[in-house]
Amino acid sequence: MDRTPPPSLVAPSKGAAGASPYAKRALWLQVCLSKVGTGVDIVTLGIGGLCLAMVFVTLLLQVIYRYVLFLPLNWSEEAARFGLVWLGMLSAVIAARRGLHFTFRFVVLYLPDPVRKWLRFGANLLIIFFLGELVMQGRVYLSIVENQVAPATGMNMAVPYSSIVVGSVLMIIIYAIEALDALLSSVSGVRYSDIEAEEQTTYEQLRSWRNKKQLAKVGREPVADRDDEEGK
Repeated sequence: MDRTPPPSLVAPSKGAAGASPYAKRALWLQVCLSKVGTGVDIVTLGIGGLCLAMVFVTLLLQVIYRYVLFLPLNWSEEAARFGLVWLGMLSAVIAARRGLHFTFRFVVLYLPDPVRKWLRFGANLLIIFFLGELVMQGRVYLSIVENQVAPATGMNMAVPYSSIVVGSVLMIIIYAIEALDALLSSVSGVRYSDIEAEEQTTYEQLRSWRNKKQLAKVGREPVADRDDEEGK
C-alpha cells in the first residue's frame, strides 16, 4: 500500500529545501519520520488483520458448533471478545495515522491556515499528554490483573489489558511524528504528513460546500430585493 503523501506536500520549493542546508536537513528528518510512521502503519495493519481473522474464525466456529453440531464451545465468546479489544485499539492507531478520527472543523474553517496549523499542533500535544496518562493507568491495571486468568480461555488477563498500553504507545508515536513534522516544516517549508494531506482535502471539501450553500442562498433571494440593492 502506497502511503506517500500528495506531491504538493512533498516537493520542496526552490526557496525552501533547495536553498538552505538546514532546510534540506529538516526535510530529510521529515522523510525519516514519515518512514517510521509508515512502518508503524504496516505493522499495525498486519497485527490488526490477524486479529480480525482470529475473531472471524472464532465466531464462525462458535456458530457451527452451537447450531450445527449442538456442541457449544465454552471459550469462543471470550476469545472473540479479547480479539475485538485488540482490534479496536489497533484500528484507533490506523485511524490516527490517516487523520480519520472525529474532529470538529466547522469552527476553525474560518481561521487562516497558519492559525489552524498551530491549533492542530497544540491539539497534538494535548493528545500525546492524554495518551501518556492512559499508558500510565494501563500499566497500573496490568499490575493488578497480571496474576489473574480468564475462566474460559485460561488466558492471562494481562493479554487483553495490554492492548491499551500498546495502542496508546503506538498512537503517541504517530502524534509525536505529526508534531515534529509541523515544527520541521517551519524550516523546510514543506509538510510531509498524511494527516495534513487529509486535513487539506477535508477543508477544501468544506469550503466548496460552504460556497455552494452561499450561492444557493443568494439564488433563493427575491428578485425585487436584488433589484432594489442594485438600484442603491
